[in-house]
Amino acid sequence: MSAFDRKALIDKNDKDFSVRLQCSMLEIHRSGLYYTPTQASTEDLAFMRRIDELHLEDPTLGTRRLSKILTREGKPIGRSRVGRLMRIMRITAIYRAPRTTIADPLKYKYPYLLRNLH
Repeated sequence: MSAFDRKALIDKNDKDFSVRLQCSMLEIHRSGLYYTPTQASTEDLAFMRRIDELHLEDPTLGTRRLSKILTREGKPIGRSRVGRLMRIMRITAIYRAPRTTIADPLKYKYPYLLRNLH
């Protein structure tokens, strides 16, 4: 049963079972019971649309460069807000990970001579 269906089962006016007990029996957090989701603002939606367009042009752009580009376009926005909007859209920058500890298979690996010594 989904969480939405379990929330519908809770009766807030029940005298025998408190809301706390009902939530614990249905395995729902009370904060989730009282939470009402809000719509994104039109400004955030406009930023999200532009961030998506920029990400499709160059998927290597991160929060720093995206916020600089948007600020240059006349839409001042901070890096943390860009990061939050990217998380909502599930967008991440594509970059090459450092390969600092990958051993060369052709090179000789010297044995550790102090092993098993006290």
